[in-house]
Amino acid sequence: MLESLGDKVALVTGAGRGIGRAIALALASRGCSLAVCANVKDEIDKVADEIERLGAKVLALCLDLSKKEDCVLFVKKALDQYGTIDFLINCAGVLFQKPLLEQSLEEWDTTMNVNLRSYFILTQEVLKIMKEKRDGYIINIASTAVQGPRGDLVAYGVSKYGVQGLSRTTHDASVRYGFGVRVSTIYPGAVDTSMARSLDFLKDEKNWMFPEDIAEAVVFLLTTPKRVLIRDLVVENFAV
Repeated sequence: MLESLGDKVALVTGAGRGIGRAIALALASRGCSLAVCANVKDEIDKVADEIERLGAKVLALCLDLSKKEDCVLFVKKALDQYGTIDFLINCAGVLFQKPLLEQSLEEWDTTMNVNLRSYFILTQEVLKIMKEKRDGYIINIASTAVQGPRGDLVAYGVSKYGVQGLSRTTHDASVRYGFGVRVSTIYPGAVDTSMARSLDFLKDEKNWMFPEDIAEAVVFLLTTPKRVLIRDLVVENFAV
């Protein structure tokens, strides 16, 4: 039997496809009320329909999270609709496979703005809400790329190091100032998504994980007792 999260409100970014979509659907199947966003309207509208068919409430927005105003709007709209926020799942991401000397500044800035800056802005915004009730959970999706950084994933790798650092400093702030908010980082390995499939070095990968595997890891964290915090969760491919 699925454990219910029916009294909770979750924000999920990058929810139009891949891991973000799977997370949103997994939370909806457990009764969560959702606020989801992506930068492609058709994709996020389709996910919203899927969530509604699961019987969950949903607010779906097409946003550009590289812009501060869109990040702030996402939190404001969710708060207006639901009155509170319990979970923030930062999952939005972009990737450019380029060697260091070929990485353009525009690609670097786009990667940092989506993969890291949006996480920072959204974290700030939701913490304002969560600290008042001394309760909440923030989960940031990073990557096992931080374990073995590649020279042809320069901006992506650095952004995921930044996500790791953001999680750790947010955790320290929560403890130091008594916010009562748990913070975890998930580090997925090779997941069968369009982003991963675009990478040259994964073209021969046989042991793909699926987006739903990472979604189950998110649910696992969110349903642990409040006295428990798993700060780092590495989810790797396992050949069977």
